[in-house]
Amino acid sequence: MPQQLREARLLPTSFNKEARTVELVWTEGARVRRYDWWNDAAYWEELVVDDASVNMSRLESGTAPVLDSHNTWNLKSQMGVVERAWLADGKGHALIRLSEREELAGVVADIKAGIIRNISVGYSVQRYEVERAVNPGDLPVYRAVEWTPTEISFVTVPADQGAATRSNQPAQGTPCVFTRSALSQETVMPQPTRTPRQ
Repeated sequence: MPQQLREARLLPTSFNKEARTVELVWTEGARVRRYDWWNDAAYWEELVVDDASVNMSRLESGTAPVLDSHNTWNLKSQMGVVERAWLADGKGHALIRLSEREELAGVVADIKAGIIRNISVGYSVQRYEVERAVNPGDLPVYRAVEWTPTEISFVTVPADQGAATRSNQPAQGTPCVFTRSALSQETVMPQPTRTPRQ
């Protein structure tokens, strides 16, 4: 699966000028409508937010990046680092520290003022539990039961149902297992041989 993107929530009132830190909620695990461009079908995605489902190793490492619009191609796009990340009350929280680079002074000022507040988290899913639609018109639910948040980005427009699969770098992605919720059959999604339509 290619990396997924999700809207997150900045808490500008938590901005610490001296430490250049700010707290945010990077997931609440809410159901989000997604679109599978390979199979031309919509589905609901849910993130299970608990210690058994979320691999926090990247965000807890002290080296996970805070990026400008999920741009991983240039060091200038790194705006900061995730200082601390944790799960509590079914939500993912983080404390991020922003860079002191001179060229980011205006951006940091806008974050402090609450002007720049749209956040998106990048993550990969290693296992989905799939609940097939029962009634006509319903959509299947893909419940991420093993997944890894990898970075946090400031964005102009938070990720939506289309941007999650289209506004991404190479679609090589990572292996992902899909299991049916009622059955125990497993299917490993093959690696894509083409990039998604833009």
